[in-house]
Amino acid sequence: MQKKTILISVPFPRNIRHSLSRPFINELKKYGNIVVVSPFKFSNEDIEYLNLKNEKIVYMDINETSFSKILFKISDFARRAGYFGKHKKYGLPYYFNNLISDFNISGYFEKLPSLYKYIFIILSLVFRKRFVWLSLERLFFYLINFKSDALNEIKDLEDVIYFQSSNWGMQDRLLSHISSKKSWKSVMIPYTSDQIHCTGYLLIDHDCYAVQSEFEKKLAMELHNIEEKKIVVIGSIWHRNIEHFIKLNKDRIKYKDKKNILYAGVTSLYFPRITEIKSVKIIAEHFPEYNVNYCPYVNNNEFKKIRENLYSYRNVNLIPHSPSMTEVKTEEAISFYEDMKAHIEKIMDTDIFVMSYLTSLGTEANFLSKCPLIANFIDEYEILKNRNTENFPKDMLGDQLKIATSYNDLIICIENAMEDNEKDLSLQPYMYWDSEVNLDNEISKIMLSI
Repeated sequence: MQKKTILISVPFPRNIRHSLSRPFINELKKYGNIVVVSPFKFSNEDIEYLNLKNEKIVYMDINETSFSKILFKISDFARRAGYFGKHKKYGLPYYFNNLISDFNISGYFEKLPSLYKYIFIILSLVFRKRFVWLSLERLFFYLINFKSDALNEIKDLEDVIYFQSSNWGMQDRLLSHISSKKSWKSVMIPYTSDQIHCTGYLLIDHDCYAVQSEFEKKLAMELHNIEEKKIVVIGSIWHRNIEHFIKLNKDRIKYKDKKNILYAGVTSLYFPRITEIKSVKIIAEHFPEYNVNYCPYVNNNEFKKIRENLYSYRNVNLIPHSPSMTEVKTEEAISFYEDMKAHIEKIMDTDIFVMSYLTSLGTEANFLSKCPLIANFIDEYEILKNRNTENFPKDMLGDQLKIATSYNDLIICIENAMEDNEKDLSLQPYMYWDSEVNLDNEISKIMLSI
């Protein structure tokens, strides 16, 4: 009997750690031949580590024109406007407000001209039903005929099961269109809860939705009207990858030997850099007995400037972020193995985790270290207020996430975290993105059902 073709879309570097997780891939290989579709090339070292040397890798090259980019940008705005305008819970009105606004590089919230606002409101009304947006998307694919050798190779595949982890981006929009036309079987494996929660209508109706947690299952049912029988909770593929990596490399990983606070920065589009750096300095001054490991989300030039700014703070260590762990694209050559090792060393043995705004790095550190999480929403310049951040869904990680809205509040949150030694595992924030199930068993159920 001919084996199935298991097509795995990896549209961004950050998806490698999830969709090409070795525990996940090794289980899938039992049911078919793996075909990886990606726009970027893998190093020989990474192909070896990911155990893909005998698998087919198709490098996707989508030749977009200026006209096609305009059409599909219109469709994407319609997809998100209709979805955000339709739902009034889980903080989605905040995301609708973002559609009619613009952020400059300092994070300031700038309203777009009134004409844009009315256009988005009209789009939200016209595309309140998902099938209306799907009709528009299909029309644009009818008008624009993408051609390439890679696409021809993909279209010629037979007996395909398409695994999609990202609910946005041109690669998965195109693969979803091909999947519909070719009647492929398909499985959604969201790499973050955002893919179910706040990226818009789902690109395609899947045969199965392999979600990470009971919380994601709830989102899928309430926001997308997915039947419960089509949903399987498989836990976090990424967390299983972390566990597998540590098991294989426990003698190579550097462990921390001093109490530490990890501060994770975010792009200045979402949180003012000046407030972030001031917060790091205040933490370092108030807690000299702790190492403050600061990971700013910046490019190399900005990283050097921040290092100079913090030079006199001897208990502050600057740690660069790892491109293949965080980026949607990168101009630099990446080494997935080295990035993953550095990423795990960064979040292991963390005593207290502080982040600007919210970042998934927090749930990862909480998963490995069971550390308390503190979100910094200090708004001394009223940038966050002007962006209606009070509507941002801050409760998506449960009651154990503490919110700081002033520098004094930040210090108190850290002091309380130091005194609280009780760790109730049932309430840990990472469980909103994970579940205590056996990954192999759940993958087996999915593959045998479709």
